[in-house]
Amino acid sequence: MKKVSFWIDTASKPDFSKMTKDIDCDVIVVGGGLTGITTALLLARAGVNVAVIEADAIGSGTSGHTTAKVTAQHGIKLSMLSQGKALAYYNANLTGLKLVRSLIDELNIECDFETQDSYVYARSAAEESDVMDELAAYKRLDIEAEIVKQTQLPFDIRCALKLKNQAQFHPLKYLYALAETLRDMNVPLFEQTKALNIERNENNIRLFTDKKKTITVKSAVLATGYPMIEFPGLFFLRLFQERSYIMAAQKQAPQGMYLSAEKPVESVRSHALGCQPWLLVGGFGHRTGKEDKEDTGFAPLGGFLKDSFAGAEAAYGWSAQDGMTLDHIPYVGSLYKYEPNLYVATGYEKWGMTNSAAAAIMISDEITGNKAIDPDIRDVFSPLRIAPGASAGGFAKQAAEAVYEFTVGNASIPVGSLDDIKTGEGAVLRINGHAVAAYKDENGHVAMFKAHCTHLGCPLEYNASERSFDCACHGSRFSVTGEVLEGPAIKPLERADR
Repeated sequence: MKKVSFWIDTASKPDFSKMTKDIDCDVIVVGGGLTGITTALLLARAGVNVAVIEADAIGSGTSGHTTAKVTAQHGIKLSMLSQGKALAYYNANLTGLKLVRSLIDELNIECDFETQDSYVYARSAAEESDVMDELAAYKRLDIEAEIVKQTQLPFDIRCALKLKNQAQFHPLKYLYALAETLRDMNVPLFEQTKALNIERNENNIRLFTDKKKTITVKSAVLATGYPMIEFPGLFFLRLFQERSYIMAAQKQAPQGMYLSAEKPVESVRSHALGCQPWLLVGGFGHRTGKEDKEDTGFAPLGGFLKDSFAGAEAAYGWSAQDGMTLDHIPYVGSLYKYEPNLYVATGYEKWGMTNSAAAAIMISDEITGNKAIDPDIRDVFSPLRIAPGASAGGFAKQAAEAVYEFTVGNASIPVGSLDDIKTGEGAVLRINGHAVAAYKDENGHVAMFKAHCTHLGCPLEYNASERSFDCACHGSRFSVTGEVLEGPAIKPLERADR
C-alpha cells in the first residue's frame, strides 16, 4: 500500500516559485488550499490586488487529503444545531456547492466531477434514532430528503437518510485548475513560503516570512487549518484537531456517497479515474495525539475494507487533519471590527469541500462589500460570535484537556531506555529525568528531541500509524526528524542531548 494521497498521486501539479522579494498588495491570502485559492480568485475577480503564499505546495494540506465529497449533507449535523443556525449552516454549504459547480462549468475544469446522491446510514437502533432526528431537522428546514431501507452498500442497514443531487470530484484537479486561472490573471502565488509572524499596525498589516521577506497589506486572510495567531481569537481554547484515515482500492464501488451515523465513522464513495473504477473508504479517526491502536487508524479501516468489500486490498492509504469547533460551526470572518483586518477560516469539521467555497464567499464579501451570501449567515459563522451554551461548556472542556496534557500527560510519560525502542519505531520516554521524543531508524540511528510541542509546550505522543510525534492540545504534528508536519506550531522540535 502506498502511504500517499490518491489525489496527489493522480494529478499533475503546476509549479509556482518561492517569494524572493518584499511585496505590497491589498490582501494577502496565507494558505494554498481550497479556501485560500478560491478566496483569492473571488477577490481578484472583484478587482482586488491580492497575492497568495503557501508554506509547502498548493493542495498539500487537508485539501489534498480529503474524501472529496461535495455535499451539503454532513452526517448527523443539523439536528445538533438550533433551527436558525442549522438553516444558516445548510444554506451556506448549499451556496458553496453551487459555487463549485459554477466554476467547473464556467472554466471547463476536468476534475472527474460527478453528481451523486448522499446517504447517512444506520446499522444499529441507536444510529437509526439519530438518523430520524436528522430527518426531523431536515423537515423543519424544508429540505427535500427521504428515508430509504436499501442502498448499494454490500451490507445490511436499518435505514439511510438520502439527499439527492450532491457531488464528488478530484479535489486537486479542481484546485490546480483554479490556481492556473490565478496565474492567467497575473495573481502572484508563491509556494515554499511560510509566514512566521504577523504585526497589525494602525495603517497596515505586515507579514514576515521564512525567506526574510516582508509582505505589507491592508488585510490578511489566514486560510490555514489552524490560524497562526492565538489572539484575539483564543483558538487554543476554541479549536482542536482530529485525524481521519482513508484508503483507495482498485475495485468497483457502489454509486452514491455514504457515511455511518455514529463512531467509528465509516465513509464510502466511488471514484472513476479514466476507465478505472476506484473504491474509497475512510473514517476511524481520533483526536490528534490520541490514537487508539484497536479502534482508530489504518488497521481497523483496512479491516472494514476487506470485510465489507469481498477481501478488497488498499492500493493507497493516507490521512487528513481537520479543525473541530465548540459549537460545530466553522469560524469564518474578521477578527477585528475595524481595518486593517485579519480574516480566518477554520474548523470545517471534516467537511471542507463546500465549507471552503462558502468561506471564500463570506470573506470576499466582507472585504469587497458585496452581498453574494446573506449577511445573517456571516454572523452565524463569525469568529467573534459568543454562544454561551455549547461554547461555555466547550471552553471549559478544551481548557481541561490542555491542563490535563500539561499535568497528567507530562507526569504519565514513562521512564524508559532507548534500548526499548525497536528499529523503525518511535516513543516518548523519560530518560535521565528528561522527556524525550525518540525515533530509531532502520539502521539503528536514534534521533532525539525534547518531547514538547513548540507551539505552547504540551507533551507529545508517538503516532505509530503515521510515524509522527503529535500534540493532543492543539494538533501540531512533527516528523520523526523533527520538522513541522501540521500547525499551529511553526518551529521544528528542539534536539535533545543523550
